[in-house]
Amino acid sequence: MKLSNYDYILYLVTDKNLKDVELIKKVELAIQGGVNIVQLRDKSLSSKRLLDRAIKMKKLTEKYNVPLIINDRLDMALAVNAEGLHIGQEDLPLRICKKYFSGIIGVSANNKTQAIKAYKDGADYIGYGTIYKTESKKDYELIKDSIEEVKELINVPLIGIGGIKLEHVTKLISKGLDGIAVISAILGQKDPKKASRDFVSNLTSDI
Repeated sequence: MKLSNYDYILYLVTDKNLKDVELIKKVELAIQGGVNIVQLRDKSLSSKRLLDRAIKMKKLTEKYNVPLIINDRLDMALAVNAEGLHIGQEDLPLRICKKYFSGIIGVSANNKTQAIKAYKDGADYIGYGTIYKTESKKDYELIKDSIEEVKELINVPLIGIGGIKLEHVTKLISKGLDGIAVISAILGQKDPKKASRDFVSNLTSDI
């Protein structure tokens, strides 16, 4: 399954601080509110625990026909038949992943050089960040090149990530982003469904 630009517009990344039951509950509410793609990310879990969580998440996303993206782990993406894989600059090279995985593959980029390489190597989308200061990642580095500049150089969806809040949406989309990725702005809220609805309302107001 390959996704159109619109399908990436509200991209949820899971919160490693949430336990399985709470995480599944909050992700389901977020999907009900309008999230249309989910990335499972947790570098702290053992392979066995991550697999267990991935199986549960795949069952949930299938229920709502929402694509599941696995962060970093090609083996996990294959094991649960996930729709996608997301890799960073220090993960397995895209060319290797594409040999074994036929689904969506997104690549993280922090500057235009990384974005161009990922695009030329065949990435299905680019996760561009970190855009704003974030508490979700300790070793983050703010973007080096403007969103507008990077967007002009690639022809795949450009998804902004990093500290994005509701009040940032209109400005970011006007700069050319095809979607935004969020964690705490949805999963950290008391009502993830309402938070998602608010994002969708802002994201689609000009569509």
